[in-house]
Amino acid sequence: MRELQPSSATPSLQPIALRSMFWRPDYLVASDWLEHLPVAFWLVEALQPRVLVEVAVPGSPSYFAFCQAVERLALDTRCFTVLPPAAGEGAPAADPAAIDAFHDHNDARYAGFSRLLDGDFDEALARFGDGTVDLLHLDLRAGYGALVELMAAWRPKLSSAAVLVLHRTHDRGRRSGAHRLLADLGGEHPVFEFSAGEGLAVVGLGADHGPMLERLFAAADDDIARRSVHEVFSRLGRACVDGFHARSSQQRARTLMRDLEDRQRRLDEASTALERHLAELRAREDELAQARMGLQLQGERQAIERAGQEARLQLLQEARDELRQQLQQAQARVDGLTGERAEALRDAAAETADLRARLDAAIARIAELEAERETLQARARETVADPAVAAERDSLREALTALRAERDAARAESDALSADRDDMQAALAAAQAERDRARDALATAGDDLAARERALAEAQASLAARDAALADSRNQTARLAELIGERDAELVGLRGEAAQRQRQEGDRAAQLATLRAATDTLQAQYDDLAQELAQLRNERVDVDAELARVREALAAAASELDHLRGEQAASETELARLRSERAGFADELERLRGERARLDAELARLRDGDADRDGELAAVRAELSTHVAIAENRQRELGEWQQRADAFAAELEATREAHAAEIARLRSDGQTMIQRLAGSVKALREEQAAHAGDLAARDRTIAELQAQLAAQTAEQDRRAAETATLTRMLMDTEHRARQAQAGSQAADAARRHAEAEAAAQREQLQQREAHVAALEDELARLRGELLALRSGGAPGPSSGGGWLTAPLRAMVRPFRPGETPLASGFVEAASPATQAPVAASAEVGPAPALADDLAELRACELFDPDWYLTAYPDVAAAGVDPAEHYLRQGAAAGRDPGPGFATSAYLQANPEAARSGMNPLLHWARIGRHEGRAPR
Repeated sequence: MRELQPSSATPSLQPIALRSMFWRPDYLVASDWLEHLPVAFWLVEALQPRVLVEVAVPGSPSYFAFCQAVERLALDTRCFTVLPPAAGEGAPAADPAAIDAFHDHNDARYAGFSRLLDGDFDEALARFGDGTVDLLHLDLRAGYGALVELMAAWRPKLSSAAVLVLHRTHDRGRRSGAHRLLADLGGEHPVFEFSAGEGLAVVGLGADHGPMLERLFAAADDDIARRSVHEVFSRLGRACVDGFHARSSQQRARTLMRDLEDRQRRLDEASTALERHLAELRAREDELAQARMGLQLQGERQAIERAGQEARLQLLQEARDELRQQLQQAQARVDGLTGERAEALRDAAAETADLRARLDAAIARIAELEAERETLQARARETVADPAVAAERDSLREALTALRAERDAARAESDALSADRDDMQAALAAAQAERDRARDALATAGDDLAARERALAEAQASLAARDAALADSRNQTARLAELIGERDAELVGLRGEAAQRQRQEGDRAAQLATLRAATDTLQAQYDDLAQELAQLRNERVDVDAELARVREALAAAASELDHLRGEQAASETELARLRSERAGFADELERLRGERARLDAELARLRDGDADRDGELAAVRAELSTHVAIAENRQRELGEWQQRADAFAAELEATREAHAAEIARLRSDGQTMIQRLAGSVKALREEQAAHAGDLAARDRTIAELQAQLAAQTAEQDRRAAETATLTRMLMDTEHRARQAQAGSQAADAARRHAEAEAAAQREQLQQREAHVAALEDELARLRGELLALRSGGAPGPSSGGGWLTAPLRAMVRPFRPGETPLASGFVEAASPATQAPVAASAEVGPAPALADDLAELRACELFDPDWYLTAYPDVAAAGVDPAEHYLRQGAAAGRDPGPGFATSAYLQANPEAARSGMNPLLHWARIGRHEGRAPR
């Protein structure tokens, strides 16, 4: 790199700060160019090119930074982006998506003066006339040969004020030749290389660079100015990087907000689904209430039926007892009738024997009478009118009539007994059929009861499964509540940090407020979900109570069925006894029929044997008629009891069918309810799992965002502090420059006046040699003060007018009117002596306070004067006292007083030391040492 010819004042410290270097870029994408965007702004304002060309693949923010500067400065500049040749070594391929994005942004913002030439490279090159391009930017990851060919192609197109911007000069890779091309150009043209990122070089290819670029190129040969330029542009570039990260974070925050809104929508949907589930649960509760009412009505019906059954059983028992009594009475009557019949038979036999005897006697008597008639026939004629004979005849006729009546009665009674026996056999057959029907009904009721018991067992198993599912849901709800509590605590911390960031960074206030609102909404929704889950638990308790009541009702029904079984068994026992009695009645009826047949035969025999026995048979028939009437009455009663038994059996059958239908309905409702509850529990588990996953993802995202925001906030705070410090130092420097300029003018006037006086006094040198010598000493002193004012220092106490050497004077130049002063860090801070006009005092030296500071500085163990002169040869060459130089200028320039103390690091770690204006080493010696602050 060629050396610049030194002038009377080295231009390395001339002001190059422009307002454009502090702009914020509008177009930010991830790129290595972000740290050099302030350089692009500065170049456009400093050079003000007529034609700007960038040879690169679209996608870097550099081109739109150039366009932003052109638009903001209202320059008449035409901007072009040219795609590199496709055949070049290492030439990248153009991405159609990137080209489309370039067209969209360019057409929207800079279509009036900017174009992308995406055709053939040679055709694009031919569009530019020779000597028309003022600013050429090469941003290619290409080899050395390809870059040399590009430069050879573009060299004729460059104007006399052309500047080349070359990116990636630090890349020493095989496919990057920018550093070799820079080495070739640096030997012939002025170069300033920015060290940030992958390196950016500004090469002055033309002869007419303009004053600002001349000062930039001159700063490359001055270590202090070069470091200052690097530091300032590096800080400004890092601010652009921070802005990109902040914008990326904002976009990510907006993405997260959209995600939160989407999750909010999903939570709303889940809430809607939960409301549907709650509605279904309420519907199930209504169904359970209806089931409870149905069970209650069923219980009442069962109670009524039980009362009716008990009444019927009571009636049956009474009827049974009455029938039993009647049967006993009938048995007793049959026994009585049997005894009476035997007695009657004995009496009849006796009477028959008596009648036979009497008949024999009568026959004998008739024979005797016939004999007597024959004997007395004659006498009868005589005794026809005798009353005694007529009376005896009448009595005999009456006795014969009575015998015939008894015979008819016996026959009637025998017929009645036969009919009664037939009726009792029919009644017993009907009772046996009723018993069989009752037995079948009881068997059916037993089967229904077994089915009900199985249904009850299934319902209990389903209820146990549902209880387990609800217990799992309760556990998951508890875990969700704990997770919500943890997230609430984290959200509280996040709100505090968000509030602090809101105070520190105003442009993020709206986003953080939105995030807090979304978080509060989520928290409220979580609270609502917890309340709804609590309501579900309460409803589950109600369902458990209702199920317990159902179980109690089923247990009561089972008990009732057991009672009915007992009654059925008793009824079967009673029926068996009735069958046994009916069998006895049947036997007795058979016996009576046989007896009746025998009596009929006997009566027939008697009827045929003797007409006198008709009266006895009539009497027997009358008695038999009475018994037949009694048997008919008993048969009617048995018919009524049979009807009652049939009605009771029908009621039992209807009750059994009703119970079976009710149990079937309960089983169906229970299965439906269990299925619905299982589906609801499953859906709730899935929703809880999804919510847990969403919450975990949201927590991780919020944690990442929180960490990024915290890091970016801290970095932006540090950058803001540095920018504020830079701005404040720039203003101080401008103020000092204006004061120094005024002091320089006053010093120039004083110098000219002194020279005039010296010229006048030289004419009188022979007369006033002593006075001339004094005036020469005064002139030398004034010149020394003038040089001190210009250099920012004060003359030493004993060095005289020549204490500043020629190399130090060559670094000093006063500000010219209208020239922009340097930013902070480009020049060293001026001492207070530079802010005052030149004193006319003959005695020059440090102020008392300065002398005390110098003494304390020299006494500090961390100040090493030998090391200071070795580390900074310009101070040694100037012959300046190292302690005074560090106190007046070195600390402001960031120089270290010794190997054990780092000035910049101490000021950065202790910003209050920078704000105090105190020398850093003195601040440490007076304050930092006692507070344990690190010197490095």
